[in-house]
Amino acid sequence: MSYRDEQDRPYTPPARAGSPPFEPDEDFVSGGNPAGGSPPRRSGLQSLLRGLLIVLLLLVVIAGGLIAAVQFRLVDPATVGLSGLLGGSPAGTGTGPNGPSVPPDVIFAGDTELLATTPGNTVQPDQSASIAWLRTTVKSASAAGATDGITVVIPKELLPRFEGRRVRVTISARSGSEGAPIPFAAAYSAGPKGNSNWIVFVPEKEFTDHSFSFVVPIGDMEGSNDHRVAIWSDIEGKGVPLGVRSITIQPD
Repeated sequence: MSYRDEQDRPYTPPARAGSPPFEPDEDFVSGGNPAGGSPPRRSGLQSLLRGLLIVLLLLVVIAGGLIAAVQFRLVDPATVGLSGLLGGSPAGTGTGPNGPSVPPDVIFAGDTELLATTPGNTVQPDQSASIAWLRTTVKSASAAGATDGITVVIPKELLPRFEGRRVRVTISARSGSEGAPIPFAAAYSAGPKGNSNWIVFVPEKEFTDHSFSFVVPIGDMEGSNDHRVAIWSDIEGKGVPLGVRSITIQPD
């Protein structure tokens, strides 16, 4: 350590024999911090991490609550945007080769006794194949309730799996017209709970699949109201035959 004498000149006391000269270490010069800087501040980082953890936990709780509400039929998944995630594929109408991965339930495979008719509609079995030929002279049909078309009732044991979910109905059909194919329409009717309205398709000369989607309403599935798939075989009401080979339904 240096000193100054009476004349304000630098003065260094002589070192004692056998002793090294005094040299202040870094801790002494920097005020006790070996790094020579301010001590680390971790309180701000810890507060940020704690806040992020709380937000993450809230998101997990909210997501879990929504999924539980859907599973226990407390809310309609379509209203909270979960039907696509739970069902597996986006909604859509029309004919396409790609379908949902869940195996479909066959509710009609050519047995005409399963089909119910209303005035203006007729059903004729094909003696050479498991095909039903549908005809109608109805020019204006309702898709509500029992509908004004030809219908097949969805078995009640399937309904609890579909309640509150989007389902895909697929109809394998072909035109029996000698000329240009006449459009037909199909609908899902849940009785007083609602219906999909008529979805129009144009059949081909060979069997092709025609599909549409519908969110099955949440309600009393054990009641007396039947759920049906309806077909309006000729939307022009000219009596042109429509061959139907099968009708299937599955979660979409």
